[in-house]
Amino acid sequence: SDMQGIFEAIGETVCPALTAPPPSPAPTNGTIIVITHVVNDSGGTNVAGDFIVNVSGLNPSQSSFYGSESPGVSLTLDPGPYSVSQAASGLLYVKSLGANCSGSISAGDVLTCAITDDDIPPPPAPLPTAPPPPATVNIGSWQEVP
Repeated sequence: SDMQGIFEAIGETVCPALTAPPPSPAPTNGTIIVITHVVNDSGGTNVAGDFIVNVSGLNPSQSSFYGSESPGVSLTLDPGPYSVSQAASGLLYVKSLGANCSGSISAGDVLTCAITDDDIPPPPAPLPTAPPPPATVNIGSWQEVP
């Protein structure tokens, strides 16, 4: 009754490679981690989730999602060209895209795309208007009344 266990033990000792698990298959797609960072240093109050991120490429696992601060949103794509963009929000922020927000991705790649949204300072207060100049009198139009 113990023969099967004995033969398995002998097999593991003589041929350990036969009992090792098979290697993991090679990756077939790449991964992009998209981080949306919001800077509110001029009175803004928006957060990363107020911005919509769009991804184009070959079979992205997500093509549109709300932004997220670190650790961000992880998605996969098939190898090939891709780009990450941010939808116009109508909010008063300047957007800048970091490295790896567009290009080509290969199977097994793990890339990070950082989008920074920095609030725009409010416009300066208008300068006070100067008082109107004093009224001028045209002396030649005066008539002297006796």
